[in-house]
Amino acid sequence: TSKDPNLQQSEKSIKSRAPPSRLAKEDIDCIMYTKKLKDANLPNWYINNSKFEKMDISPEPTPQIDIPKKPDIVKPDPIKVKRMRKQCEMERIAKNIFRSELSKLVQADD
Repeated sequence: TSKDPNLQQSEKSIKSRAPPSRLAKEDIDCIMYTKKLKDANLPNWYINNSKFEKMDISPEPTPQIDIPKKPDIVKPDPIKVKRMRKQCEMERIAKNIFRSELSKLVQADD
C-alpha cells in the first residue's frame, strides 16, 4: 500500500498544542475553584501552569433569590357571596325594567 507523500508530510507537521501562556482572570478563578473540589478533572499542565499567579480565592456564594411568600387564599364568606349575587341579579332586573319602561315612553312620545 502506497501512501500519498503530501499526506505523510502534513501528518508530521502537526504538533501538539502548547499550553496557553496567559490565562484570563475567569480561567484562573475556575481553576482555583475546581482545585478545591475533590475530583478536579483538569489537565495537569492547566493546573500546574506557573505563568499565572496563584491566589487563594474562595468561590463567591451564589446569591439567594428572595421569593415573596404568596398570601394564603381566603375563601369569601358564602353568605356574603349569596347576598352579592342576589343584589347583582336585582340590579340587572331593575335595569331591564327601566330600559323597557323608557323605550315605552319614547315610543309613546312619537
